[in-house]
Formats: sequence, structure tokens, C-alpha cells
Amino acid sequence: NVSLFNAYGVYGQVDYNITDQWKLTGGLRWSKDIKDSAESAFLACYIICGVNYTNYTRTAYGAIAGTTFDSNGYANRRLHGEWEATTGTLGVEYRPLADTLLFAKYSRGYKAGGFNNLGFGALPYTDPEFVDSYEGGWKQEFRDIGVTLNSSLFYYKYHDMQAPLTVITGTQGQTGSTSFTAFVNVPEAEAKGLEIEGNWNPIDPLSIGFTYAYLDATVTQSGVYVDVSRNPATDTLGAYVDPLRARSVEGNQLAQSPKNKVALNASYRIGMDDGSYWLPTVSYSWRSSFYDTFFNNPGEKSPAYDNVDARLNWHSSKDHFVVTAWVRNIFDTEQNTSISTNTYRVQDAGAYQTYSYSLPRTFGVDFQFHW
Repeated sequence: NVSLFNAYGVYGQVDYNITDQWKLTGGLRWSKDIKDSAESAFLACYIICGVNYTNYTRTAYGAIAGTTFDSNGYANRRLHGEWEATTGTLGVEYRPLADTLLFAKYSRGYKAGGFNNLGFGALPYTDPEFVDSYEGGWKQEFRDIGVTLNSSLFYYKYHDMQAPLTVITGTQGQTGSTSFTAFVNVPEAEAKGLEIEGNWNPIDPLSIGFTYAYLDATVTQSGVYVDVSRNPATDTLGAYVDPLRARSVEGNQLAQSPKNKVALNASYRIGMDDGSYWLPTVSYSWRSSFYDTFFNNPGEKSPAYDNVDARLNWHSSKDHFVVTAWVRNIFDTEQNTSISTNTYRVQDAGAYQTYSYSLPRTFGVDFQFHW
């Protein structure tokens, strides 16, 4: 597998101070992405047996050769794609007071198309993704009480959002079938929410930080996608026995998108007579549940979990030496980072789940030297 990616861009931004209190920002960017890939593999059952690769061609992006087979039994395929877009941003800032900032911003983003070039995927191409982003916020310093507060509201509208999807080729559960990951373009999705970040210094040595994020990320327009985690059996007419096997995901929560996240941390600086200092830190975080795919199957839902970490830092008088003793996941809690389900064979009927976890309790010591 050999790939060559080239990205080109021209961009500019202008900031204009209308008054001491008002500022406008505008920017434009032109982007062009060119991607080429060459695949070669020996035709054996660990690729995909019995599949006619010559059907896997696409000419929408130029001259793309289909898969051919040489005299030695090797399959060869070349992929080529070109995408370009003009994007930009427009924003305004207002400072009614020296310690107050209000802002609003609109941006249009772009993610180049691409292709799945591992294992001769039968659906290698994905189209580019675009997003319209709207954001507004407030930043404030309360100097008398040692508090800094940042908050923002956001709304993102995705068009042709790129999402990974497991695809089965051949007849599932039969010899010659296999699965691979393809990127599909979901017609529309949106994400809206808020973020709050604060820091409090009640006394000079003590710093307390807090963040909260709320995210509502859903599919708003959907195609019909095949959920390979559900029963793949079909009746005599070829229709799926499970009516939810092929379905729309409109209204579903996006994958890996917990609605709530909270984080707290506190540190206390202890100065020594020789100029060195100790800095103990404790951190707490919590994350709500989420689904592993946009199909939102109950068996793919990772439960909420929290986590506590701690660090003890020692800094030499001129910061030439730093020693850190740390422990992560102090209470050794079980933390599911994803849960996927599998019904690759008809007889499995959803019996298998694959769990992924973050690390259990770990600890160590780091040494740093700065000159």
C-alpha cells in the first residue's frame, strides 16, 4: 500500500478595530486536496474470496483504474481523488469593560474526501464534509475574588458528515464474506451545546479549576444503513428477518458523543526557603454514557464513569530539575471507552460484545532536566 497526499491552501485574515471596544474579524481560505493510493495484495481468502474487484471502480473524481489481477495472482488497484473548497470566518468582539469580553463568530469548515485503502475495501471513497459553525460567548475576570470565567454556546451544522461504518461483503456468515470499515457520508447532523470554564484563586498558593461541557449531537437527516450488529438472516425472498437490520438513524445520538462532561482540579504551591517548591495536584473528571455507533443499540452503550488522578511535583529553585510522582485512576474504577456488538454469524444472534477499557490504576515517577 503506497499513498501520496498533497494539500494546498491560500488564506488570509483581517482584524479591524472599529473603536477601542469593538473589533471585527474576517477571513477566507481556499483549499485543494489531491490524494493518490496504490494497493497490491495477493489474492487469497484473507482478503475477500469470490468477489469481482473489477466492479469496484468510480470515475467521479477523474481517471480511476479498477482492480486488475496480474499473472502472479496479485490484485492491484489505484485510487485518485481531488477536492477543493472555499471557506471562511466572520466574527465580532465587544469589550464594554477592561475585564469583560463578549464575542460572536461564524465559520465554515471543510474536511477533504478520502478513501479506505486498507484491505481492498469494496466502497473506498468518501465525499468531503462541510460544517457551518456558530459560536457566541462571554469571558470575564472578577479580580476582587480571584475568579476567571469563560463560557460559550455553539451550534454546528454538518453536511455530508463522514462517519465510520462496518460493511459486510458477500453473504454474512458464509465462506467468502468479510467485513471492513468504510466511511459513509451522513446527509446532515448537528451538534449544539455549551462550555463553561472557570478558575478560582481564593489565596495565592491555591488554584481551583472547573470545566463543564454539554453536547447534544444528533443525526438530523439520514440515509438507510445496514447495522451489522443485528441478525443478518434473510427470508426466502432475501429480505432481512430483523426489520431493524437496515434502517434510518435520523434522530440518533452521534457515536462517541457523551452529553455531559465535568472536570475539577486543585493545586497548592508550597514554596521552600531555597527557592524550590512543591506542587501537589488532584484532578477529578466525570463523563456521561454514550453509544459506540450511530445505530444507538442498547448493547453498544458505554456507561458513565468518573476518574480521580493525583500528582506531586517538586521543582528546583531555577526549574532545572522537576520530579513528578503520579497516580492515575486512584480508585481503580472500571472505565468503558467503547462497547461494540457482533453478529457476524447468523447463529450468534447478537451474543457477543467487545469491551474496550481505559487503564486501571497506574502510578510512576517522572524526572525532567531543563537547561
